[in-house]
Amino acid sequence: MKKYLDSQTKKNEIRLLLKHPSYKGKALLVVEGSSDVRLFRSLLCVTKVKIESVQGKIELATIVNELKEDTPSIFGLRDADFDRLLGSEPPEDYIFITDEHDAEIMMIRSRAFDSFLAEFSKQESHEELQANLRNEIFKAGYVIGLFRLVNELDELKLKFRSISFSGFCNVTRSQISIDRKSLAQQLIARSPNIPTGYSAEKLLTRVEEIDNQKHCELQLCSGHDLAKVMELVFSQTWASVERNMNTKKIESSLRLCFSRSEFEETQLYNTLKEAMSDFGGILSSNNTMQPTAIASAD
Repeated sequence: MKKYLDSQTKKNEIRLLLKHPSYKGKALLVVEGSSDVRLFRSLLCVTKVKIESVQGKIELATIVNELKEDTPSIFGLRDADFDRLLGSEPPEDYIFITDEHDAEIMMIRSRAFDSFLAEFSKQESHEELQANLRNEIFKAGYVIGLFRLVNELDELKLKFRSISFSGFCNVTRSQISIDRKSLAQQLIARSPNIPTGYSAEKLLTRVEEIDNQKHCELQLCSGHDLAKVMELVFSQTWASVERNMNTKKIESSLRLCFSRSEFEETQLYNTLKEAMSDFGGILSSNNTMQPTAIASAD
């Protein structure tokens, strides 16, 4: 009931915003969370495209679908997650998904990652991190992504939120390894709603089965997982000029480093450009702030 009321409240907020003079004749892009607002308002021209956020892709689809009939200029944009791996892309031609698993993967595979390393690596660590780190975090993220995909496929209700990465992710300088057994045991121990009798051994067997299918790492890896692994790397005195590096700061820095020119190279940009052609050029130049109904959580 609460989720229904939250969705209704957000829908009503957006309806009110649509009556604001600054929204007249402009596209409205609904995204999944406040961090997506911060990313895409730096990439898109807010004099042509207004951006609002909701909490999660289910609420996004519900709100955009319900408002689309009365507001043809409304569109949705969310992370692809596992949609391409599972063949479950959104059927609507006005709800778009990222090229990769999520926006963070889009940034990590870009030159924004190199800019992050240039800014936060120590002189003595930069060359090694530049040579190894991107590949290492993708390998680690791939393993974690296997567990997440098994959870999705088998509807296990594993509890990944707030799991301690230091309990299964081993970091030595720029070298990273994932202890699959420790990760499986942690997930089983902290997940009260898994099927009765489901064991860590069974989870590991399923992970190995999915691993043998050799999925695309760009679709399997979660960018948030990669950022958490980066946090462990940059918590080493050897690596970082920043004493208190954390996941939030890493993701924020990547957003700041990600350029409009790189965004133009994505399929997502081309799709948005075509869909919003009636509203003129959608790339940012010198953006000004917009009134917003940003959701309280990402």
